[in-house]
Amino acid sequence: MRRVKTLDVLAFLIAIAVSALIAFQAYGNQSGTLQVSIKGDSGEWLFPLESNRTIEIEGPLGETVVVIEAGSVRVSSSPCREKTCVKSGPVNKAGRWIACLPNRVIIAITGRSEQELDGLTF
Repeated sequence: MRRVKTLDVLAFLIAIAVSALIAFQAYGNQSGTLQVSIKGDSGEWLFPLESNRTIEIEGPLGETVVVIEAGSVRVSSSPCREKTCVKSGPVNKAGRWIACLPNRVIIAITGRSEQELDGLTF
């Protein structure tokens, strides 16, 4: 019969710790509070969706203005030609996003909210 050695136990504990760390990284950032993640050439920011603020993000074309108010986020102005990001309107649910690709600004709502169906398939 084979005996369990100290290194076997240590390897097992390390494997469990690594698995727990990976699970925490994958699922741990989905708190109940929704947050607005803004990424641009000049940096990255994270704000609570419940806050009321205006953020100006500098990009290669100029300044994109992002407004967080009333539990939603929107782009109020941008130097891009088509203004698709402005026309897209506000977003307020986890997983939704707005992008101004010409000015390299991406806005996303992160966190966990109540699940709702996007569509059904039979």
